[in-house]
Amino acid sequence: MISGYVAEEVRAAEAPFLASGEPLMERAAMAITLAAVRLLRGPGSGHPLERRHVVVAQRRSTVAGSTVLVLAGAGNNGGDALWAGASLARRGVRVVALLTAERHHVTAASALSHAGGRIERLTSDNAESWASRAAAVDLIIDGVLGTGAVASPGLRGPVRQVVLALGRRAAGGVRRPRMLAVDLPSGVQVDDGTVPDPEATVRADATVTLGAMKAGLLLDPAAAFAGTVEVADIGISGPLASREPRVRRLGAGDLRRLGLLAEPARDSQKYRRGVLGLVAGTNAFPGAAVLAASGAAGMGAGMVRYLGPWRVARAVLAQRPEVVAVGGQVQAWAIGSGCGPWDEAAITRAQAAQLSGMGALPAASHPVDEQLAHALHAIAQAVGSPGTGLAEAATPVPTVVDAGALALLPRRVPATVVLTPHAGELARLLTTHGLDVTRDAVEAEPWRWAREAHELTGATVLLKGAITVVVGPDGCWSQQDGTAWLASAGSGDVLAGILGSLLAQHAEEVLADPARTASVAAAAALIHGRAGRRASQGGPLPALAVAHAVAPTVADLLRSH
Repeated sequence: MISGYVAEEVRAAEAPFLASGEPLMERAAMAITLAAVRLLRGPGSGHPLERRHVVVAQRRSTVAGSTVLVLAGAGNNGGDALWAGASLARRGVRVVALLTAERHHVTAASALSHAGGRIERLTSDNAESWASRAAAVDLIIDGVLGTGAVASPGLRGPVRQVVLALGRRAAGGVRRPRMLAVDLPSGVQVDDGTVPDPEATVRADATVTLGAMKAGLLLDPAAAFAGTVEVADIGISGPLASREPRVRRLGAGDLRRLGLLAEPARDSQKYRRGVLGLVAGTNAFPGAAVLAASGAAGMGAGMVRYLGPWRVARAVLAQRPEVVAVGGQVQAWAIGSGCGPWDEAAITRAQAAQLSGMGALPAASHPVDEQLAHALHAIAQAVGSPGTGLAEAATPVPTVVDAGALALLPRRVPATVVLTPHAGELARLLTTHGLDVTRDAVEAEPWRWAREAHELTGATVLLKGAITVVVGPDGCWSQQDGTAWLASAGSGDVLAGILGSLLAQHAEEVLADPARTASVAAAAALIHGRAGRRASQGGPLPALAVAHAVAPTVADLLRSH
């Protein structure tokens, strides 16, 4: 598992080591040097943690003669970058350091000079010249801003001018040097992943983040500026282990270790493996039901009960004959995929429907808005919503709420309810709670608005995107397991089925500990992303292909350690 920490926690962990004279900067400089050598050498050099000893032995001759520009700020990041510049200069690299602030790390700058590097100060007078000259070097090391710039992460003055010029070249398709960020790309917000001034933010090919993963690097939009991220162990991981990360990310081996994925017991049977009630699709959009049912079946649900119009049920059964289109007990719901947007009349009918308790589901021939109302009844009962008109109490079960069903929610729900909006749907949901939020605002600050939705509704919130953000009572998870080819119609329906199936299998434990719902949702996002990669193989990706890849992806993950 990857844990992402805020700047304050990392600085607190570093403090005692710095006070005792531990050589943290030297360790950081070595990691930066090795990453720079890999970038100078080009593609095919292998993962940094796998070939580190080979790197130094094989590349001294291959990087000699390269040109590196170091942008060195006033803080420790600038010192780290200058020390790395000195190490590269000793390997025969032509190194020029531009000091971007009045202060700089004097000892590191002296080491660079003694190694044969050149040091200049970036000013308003020479910024235009350097903006042009910087484009001609082989590599730029960004050591301008680090974790000390939490309150004010934007670039200013002459260095902003240089970064703007490089960005314009890249946007115009003109060659620019490769860029290596120290700790984080200058201009991104370390704690929440926002990028206040995208045009004047360093867009790195790689980032060496020091001591621990920074929370912002696990979140969009900052992740898009960081490139490949390597965590350099400089010796502060011990104190951080006792601190709470802001963001966590599951890896393949974590699913079994945390009990999120397991093979069925020898005496297992379909009812013990989780029964999912699925309300998805309409006569106009029957494919959503097929995709959600296929995702759920591939995830290993003991049974999927489809509730909806017979026309849609027939489409589901044609693809998934094991699906049961009749009522009965369920351990979880997945509702709403392909059911929106809803008009006011449909919402009114669903909210006003008088349906019985969970023991007697309506038949699949009923209108889909009534099916949604029946599923939502469990949610209403769980939070004691008044005015339901229901004589019997329903047993609350974990519920995935997608697409059109988001508009039918009570204002407060349990954390065992997982909302799965994309950015536009989340903006609409937040607007109904009195916030003036746009889709663009959600995309600019996904962590903030997912957390806001969790606090307002009580639900666990899974915000879909290039990085899927999950926020629940136990904090935030961030999953980046998929491919851009997953951004296609129907992909979210498959995810709803996967998540519904996992919740059905974990229903007992998430009802006992609702905080666990978020980790189950993060696991679903991981499986969905990896199924997408498996099915895509680098090419276009129909949603049904993702659903068909779920079962073999689960098999692979069960073999992971």
